[in-house]
Amino acid sequence: MEESEGNPIYKLNGLKNGIIKDNITILDLSHRNVTYFDEHMKLPPYLKELNLSYNKLENVPEAVVKLKNVIVLDISYNAIKYFDDTPSFCHTIEFINICNNDLQGPPAWIWFELPKKLCKLNISSNDCLTKSFKCGYFEELIQFKTSITDIKIHNCKLNNFLQLLGTFPKAKSVKLGDSNINYIAANAITDLPCEGLNEKPENDKPESVYSSSSSLEDDNFYVHDNDNIDVEKENRPPSSVEDWDSDEYWVPCYVNKNVKPSQSPWLYFVKQKLEEGNFCPIDMHAVPVSEQVNYEKSINPPIQYESDGQFDDYSSNDS
Repeated sequence: MEESEGNPIYKLNGLKNGIIKDNITILDLSHRNVTYFDEHMKLPPYLKELNLSYNKLENVPEAVVKLKNVIVLDISYNAIKYFDDTPSFCHTIEFINICNNDLQGPPAWIWFELPKKLCKLNISSNDCLTKSFKCGYFEELIQFKTSITDIKIHNCKLNNFLQLLGTFPKAKSVKLGDSNINYIAANAITDLPCEGLNEKPENDKPESVYSSSSSLEDDNFYVHDNDNIDVEKENRPPSSVEDWDSDEYWVPCYVNKNVKPSQSPWLYFVKQKLEEGNFCPIDMHAVPVSEQVNYEKSINPPIQYESDGQFDDYSSNDS
């Protein structure tokens, strides 16, 4: 802010107060070309949803950090490098979108303060996110376990820091890739389950299902948790020709190969057919099947038909 003859003059790319009412709970300031907040700027105290996306902010304004009731915060598509200061809305926030910024590290307060209600986090497309993972900071960070259930963290160049995924033990959905792939910032993942996702808390069933629409090198796959899908994949009988015609059969999926089936595929197939009433093993008959067949033939002999018509003559016309 500059002063001229005692009157303040605000720069065009700044945001000044004076038009925002205190009773507003939802505020959209996106696409405003804002680079900073004036030092006297105050936001409505009861604000619950704030959208500051598609601006030119280089840091999270102090006026935003002081808000106490924010539930949804969208500060995506800016130039923010750090968001480490604990905001006043730490334990009220439920969704944060901070994708497509210039973060030099993940927001520290999300791990160290463990927000109670934060369940969704979009931190994708920050290709410098791992820049601060040195001098033991990364090892300290992964000791904390967040309560986030929906995490988007694609195009963050997690190559050597996939253990960060282990800090989301309650995650139901993890997006590690996107169709708009950035080959420079893409997460280099070659194995499933990848490091950080190959361990589950105690007394928790393995229920992660990995699906991909392209190769792993494209960094384009989701992780979803589903209690029913994994059980079905592990216990299904061997595939048949009919399965090959199904689109679902060709969708890549992860099956825990370490779990050994309790019975052979053949016994599973027989048991299934017995339950359906469509199959009966030969050794379950009191009388051998061969004897039953001979008996049926003896009491129901084939009928012999006589024909008075002319038989076919296969002789040549010259004979």
